[in-house]
Amino acid sequence: MPGKAVRVAVLLVLLAVTAMWAFSRLTARRARTTWERPVTLAVLVVGEPFTLLLHASRNPLHSWAKRVIRSRVVSFLTWPPFGLVAYIVTIVATHPTGLTGLTLRNPLLHDAEHVLYLVVGYLFFLPLLGREPIRWRISYPIRILVLFL
Repeated sequence: MPGKAVRVAVLLVLLAVTAMWAFSRLTARRARTTWERPVTLAVLVVGEPFTLLLHASRNPLHSWAKRVIRSRVVSFLTWPPFGLVAYIVTIVATHPTGLTGLTLRNPLLHDAEHVLYLVVGYLFFLPLLGREPIRWRISYPIRILVLFL
């Protein structure tokens, strides 16, 4: 496994490239969101931001971060059924409704929609792809099954 500095550098570079691509006005919205979401989510999950925070920090930040990661709220948010339901509700609530037209007319709402997709997608994919120090572990056959559905 590469060193922490290399992982941090790769994570930051890939996030920067994704951000430039996402906010480019030269690309059609559909192509941008089709490419942006999976790549950004994979970079975030595989980049292990919480593990990097724990390794890179000292007390009192390190102790606080450990308490937060082990808290009941984070345990619930990273619970796989919650991530699945949140992902489905987000897609159903934003795509077939009139919210899509609003996000195209309102830049602030459009950016909020992107943040929503990233947060909910991260919560969905974290138990499937991540190695963060969270409570939930899913067996590999279930991971593969969910990823291919």
